[in-house]
Amino acid sequence: MPSMDNLQIDLVAASRKGEALRFELANDFFCSLDQDEICGGEVFVELRVRDLTEGCFQLDFSIRGHVIVTCDRCLEELRREIDVRDSVKVTEYETEDPDVKYMTGKNGLYDISWDVYEMTELSLPIQRVHPDGECDEDMLSCLGSCRA
Repeated sequence: MPSMDNLQIDLVAASRKGEALRFELANDFFCSLDQDEICGGEVFVELRVRDLTEGCFQLDFSIRGHVIVTCDRCLEELRREIDVRDSVKVTEYETEDPDVKYMTGKNGLYDISWDVYEMTELSLPIQRVHPDGECDEDMLSCLGSCRA
C-alpha cells in the first residue's frame, strides 16, 4: 500500500506524462482519515490528469473495489462493492467557482486522499443493510425485545 505521501500528486508532471497513475488503498487508508463512515476495505484507484489551461487541471478518477461499512439494521460489518467514475477540476489560483477546487498543497502538489474518500462514500446507498436473512440474528432479537 502506498503511503499517504504518495497521494500527493504533482499535477503538472502527471499531466505532462499523460499516463494513468494507479494506487491500491486498503484499511490503513480509511483509518488514517478523519471519518466514521467507512471501516475499511480495498479499492483500486486509477487517475488521469489533464491540463485544461495554465494552472487548471482535470482529474479523472476510476475507483473500484469494496469497502466495509456498518449495517444500519444489525450494526455488524457489511461489505459493499464500489465502482465509481468521476472528475474533479483543480486550479492553482483561488476561485469563487464551487465546482473547482483550489490547490493548497505545498510545492505544487495536490492531495487526492479526500477526493477518493468522498467519491467512494458518496457512491454508497443511503441505507446500508445486509440482504434479508444475512443480518446478525442475535442483534435483531435484542433490538426486537427493546421495542416491546
